[in-house]
Amino acid sequence: MNSSDPIHLSAIAPETIVIDDLVGVALLDTADAGSKIRWANPAFAALLGRTPDGIAGRPLDQLLDDPDLSAAITDLPRAAERTVRIAAPSGSVLLQLSPTDRPGQVVVVVSPAHRTPRAAMYDAVTGLASLALFREHLQLGLNRHARDGDELAVITVGAPGFAVAWQQHTGAASVLQTRMGERIEQVVRDSDVLAARRPGSFLLLVIDATDAVAAATLVSERLIDAFGMPLVVDDALQPLDVAIGIGGAAAGDEPDGVIARADAAYARAAADGRNRYRIEQDAR
Repeated sequence: MNSSDPIHLSAIAPETIVIDDLVGVALLDTADAGSKIRWANPAFAALLGRTPDGIAGRPLDQLLDDPDLSAAITDLPRAAERTVRIAAPSGSVLLQLSPTDRPGQVVVVVSPAHRTPRAAMYDAVTGLASLALFREHLQLGLNRHARDGDELAVITVGAPGFAVAWQQHTGAASVLQTRMGERIEQVVRDSDVLAARRPGSFLLLVIDATDAVAAATLVSERLIDAFGMPLVVDDALQPLDVAIGIGGAAAGDEPDGVIARADAAYARAAADGRNRYRIEQDAR
């Protein structure tokens, strides 16, 4: 990567990261050349071998020296989500790049890549299922759909104002994410599978013997009611509106196709306004 100040990642012992947030989180502004970092928490700086005061205002490509990351940054305005593994002298980290609902802003999450296979199946912040484990459950559900006829749907639950909300609480992204996950857990059924996806975003798998979309609609209405009450973050009340997308599954679907259907419905719900849901079903 061409950079006036290329810096390779440094390996940081886990015990040196004594902070409230469990993972590194930053907000990236891609509207200007250089994809500058608007804000980053201490974990983000530590995992990159930097001090917090050396992060804000710097282009990301000056902090990292990796050709794969350079290609990922090029596609940021168009990519729905991108995960890049960056090599370090004695290990590696994962950078998850997720565009937000605000044009030109991207959430960057950095975490150690040397987690155990079991740890990789669960989200480090909330303890909920990871995206990888959610895909496994979804594939099993699709198999049951083909074999037994059980219906299933995927719900994307997101908070369009998540990035703004976490900055109001000194960057406590993990606290806000945890509170949001706890609020969703209060509503979902025991048979539903809830997964943390990225800051401010969750996936929910709903399986029903007769009509999963109808069941997902009821869950979505309960979620909207649940988020009518503010979350408690840093001993303060934090309102957080949600948008919800429901993706119905059909015979022959792949997991990522159903998730994409729910994401498309979520995008319509977010565009139409706060605290509403939309449904996207296969046209076949």
